[in-house]
Amino acid sequence: MNKGLLTSWNDNRGYGFIKSSSVAHDTFIHISSLKHMSRKPKVGDTIYFEVATDPNGKSKAVNCRIEGVIESKVENKLEKTAAFNTPFKMSKAKKKSSTLANLVALVIILSIGFSAYNRYFANTHAGNKNNPPPLLPMPTRVSIS
Repeated sequence: MNKGLLTSWNDNRGYGFIKSSSVAHDTFIHISSLKHMSRKPKVGDTIYFEVATDPNGKSKAVNCRIEGVIESKVENKLEKTAAFNTPFKMSKAKKKSSTLANLVALVIILSIGFSAYNRYFANTHAGNKNNPPPLLPMPTRVSIS
């Protein structure tokens, strides 16, 4: 990996040149090799790059990154993580429908409970009100003499 200084940049055309002590001549750089960066390069930026040769014999910078600038892929991951950790907000329409559903469920549960209560207690206590509990015979004393 080479390190160099961006000495010129044509923003309209999307290319520039990097001066590096490890490469004999200035190296051509195209904006497409920096598309993953979160900002465009500026003259004076330190660029890390590799050198590749085109089929026509010209050398160019590839696998480039700008020192101190975050990659947009990493930035997107951070944004997605932040969005995932943000509390979920329901719209008012959904809140109303869920409240209505909860109310309906509560009414159904209460009606089932009331019905079961009436069937159990009405049958057991109704019989007891009309008919007194049966009298049990008193035990007799037996004396042994």
